[in-house]
Amino acid sequence: MQLPLRSFTRFGRTCGRSPSESSVRKLCTKAKGKEEFFRNADPSKRFGTSLIFGAVAFLGVGAMWAKGIAKYGSFQAAWENFERKLDGNYFLFNNPGLSRKFKLLPDSAGSHYTVVVDLKDLIFVREMENGQKRPQMRPYMDVFLEELSQRCEVIIWSSIDDFRVMEWIDKLDKRSPCFHSVLYFTECTVKGGHVVKDLRRLNRDLNNVIHLSSSPALAAGQPDNTLFIQGWFGDESDTSLLDIYVYIIKISCNITTRQIQTQENI
Repeated sequence: MQLPLRSFTRFGRTCGRSPSESSVRKLCTKAKGKEEFFRNADPSKRFGTSLIFGAVAFLGVGAMWAKGIAKYGSFQAAWENFERKLDGNYFLFNNPGLSRKFKLLPDSAGSHYTVVVDLKDLIFVREMENGQKRPQMRPYMDVFLEELSQRCEVIIWSSIDDFRVMEWIDKLDKRSPCFHSVLYFTECTVKGGHVVKDLRRLNRDLNNVIHLSSSPALAAGQPDNTLFIQGWFGDESDTSLLDIYVYIIKISCNITTRQIQTQENI
């Protein structure tokens, strides 16, 4: 096989010189020799080599387990430790951002309540006949955000995995600029195959964090901090946000969010 010199023009320029025709031929001859070697290799030899490598790998795994059993006292304990490490590695694989940025918000001065609201509980996305999606605002959303933001830190944390979310939040901000921070679906955490919101990453005292959510799965990380509300699907007579505002103001004057679980969810 003979390759034209033009195939190496870019390589030659990168190195500051063009390769000679003889060097190109030597390279092609060497590559062809390796290809013929692997093609003509004795199948029994290839099987023997694979068997040797498999035996070495098996002995290595056996030695690792023997060391683990000696360290933890039993095969069951060693296996449980292996599962914990595997789960931890799988968790980090699904959440690569955790190793770079665990805290989602900067430090906050003073003591205040932080209310986390999901975008999907504030809007209902209608799909039009032309295929476009149009967000519809939940009744009393303006009053809810305006009044609550004067007394608490309001965080919009969207669990909607859609490229239009930034556009919808921008419209929400123009209509009701009353939230302090915005977090997106990418800031959620994958745990046990489920997407959850890990409130510890907010960098806030969990005793002062209230999570409003219509999804028990998203709140599985810290259910004690969650007020479960009904999802909204476009009903114009809905008053949930107004009721929630009154409820939050009432409980925030007397108890910490750790006691919310003893109250009746809305």
